[in-house]
Amino acid sequence: MNINNDILNRYLDGDLNSKEIDEVNRALDNSTELKKEFDALSRIHNILSKQQVDQTKSDFTNLVMLKIRKKSKSENEQKIFLITILFFFGVITLGIVGFVLYQILSTVPSTADSTNTLNSLGKNLNNFFSDLFSKNRITLFGSILSFVMLVSAYFLFEFQKHSGKNLMI
Repeated sequence: MNINNDILNRYLDGDLNSKEIDEVNRALDNSTELKKEFDALSRIHNILSKQQVDQTKSDFTNLVMLKIRKKSKSENEQKIFLITILFFFGVITLGIVGFVLYQILSTVPSTADSTNTLNSLGKNLNNFFSDLFSKNRITLFGSILSFVMLVSAYFLFEFQKHSGKNLMI
């Protein structure tokens, strides 16, 4: 029989039959190197056998699984929240683009001459954007956009803070 660490550990644990025990004893008597290895394993075995096993609570598994489910639920809620915010900004962007196009197209006269129509459209577009981005209105747009970003950041922060509290172990 080839004596290795696995067999020596089984010998220390008392998991060998009488024939295997006799073979291990003979091998230990015949080999000083194997005897040294056995002594080291024996010391480790004695130290480990004196160690007390930590006991877990009876509902430990349930608590861990609950925290995993909460984390998964939190990640899904986070995705839904971010998609909702992106959808909200998309709708606002489409509304602004639609409003701009409506304002531009409503000022174009309905003439048959395409050159006059393009010139008129260009002038109307220039006037519209000049008026839209005047000093007073650009400040108003910046303020509204800043307010929307601050409110969104606040809700995102609160959502993250709430999710983090539920996930602490």
